[in-house]
Amino acid sequence: MDILPARPASDESFDFLKSQLNECVRQHPECTNREESRAPKRLLYVGSIDEPPHLLRSDSHSRKRYAALSYCWGGDQALKLTKHTEKALSNSISWDDLPVLLRDAIVVCRRLQIDYLWIDSLCITQGDDEREEWRNEAVHMADIYGNAFVTLFSASCSSPRESFLQPCNTIVTNDILVARRSHPKGLHTNIHSENSLDPLEERAWAFQEFHLSPRVIAYTSNEIQWHCQRLNACEPGCAETVFETVSIQEYDDENRMFLRNHLALTAQTLDTTELFRMWHRLVERYSKCQLTFPGDRLVALAGLTSKFHSRSKSEYIAGLWKDNLIEDLLW
Repeated sequence: MDILPARPASDESFDFLKSQLNECVRQHPECTNREESRAPKRLLYVGSIDEPPHLLRSDSHSRKRYAALSYCWGGDQALKLTKHTEKALSNSISWDDLPVLLRDAIVVCRRLQIDYLWIDSLCITQGDDEREEWRNEAVHMADIYGNAFVTLFSASCSSPRESFLQPCNTIVTNDILVARRSHPKGLHTNIHSENSLDPLEERAWAFQEFHLSPRVIAYTSNEIQWHCQRLNACEPGCAETVFETVSIQEYDDENRMFLRNHLALTAQTLDTTELFRMWHRLVERYSKCQLTFPGDRLVALAGLTSKFHSRSKSEYIAGLWKDNLIEDLLW
């Protein structure tokens, strides 16, 4: 019988993640991006405990293996990249200056032997006078998350001041039995589940980050979950779910995770009618998500838009598709 780990930072939890990663790399060719695409402009080097994390410029042709972080900002960031801080961040970043959530992400990268990490607040220049760079990078989110070796999805945290490696919601009755609260999270949820969303799952930017990533490690408030383009799984002791390619007409609207897998498995082979129908499903879900700045409504979906454009070859017109314009207007 598999043992249910009580702590996300336990050796058992990392063994589970290493096993999923290794299996995916060896046996899931659809989870490897083979297209030529743009590398992130900057990355954080986090690969050595003997060397402090630091920012570096990334060659646009670089194929470095990196993780991407998806997290709730929860307000302004105390540590962020600006034109005034770039030089200092490129030299070294003090461990004590990093919010606990970012430290957690670095710990995960080191345990999984991933040397580089992409974090938006430290890899895109922030500030009102740097909005042009932010806009330029925002339209490349499909590449940034699509090319990441894995995305760390800190679902349970509402700000970088919270840790996703803290113990999950568990009830330990004795040294033998470990039980978890029954509130379903992540792949176990449906649209009727009460209190089923963790803080990050309600955010619009995180919606596309989750759907764009070929591999996701989700730290929910109950457990660690694995998602790739073939498989959804949770920690030992929980069932795994494999999704087969089915027609979008058969899509189970109650399952939150189904759409992600369906998009990954079929977006390259669907005819345009089904592709546009899938777009409607995505927008329905996306419209329920929250934004700090309402003006980001379109740009926060730009990554998924570019992915659909590459498949449909249709012109995108402010939320509508030229080749599906009548249906989009009536929908």
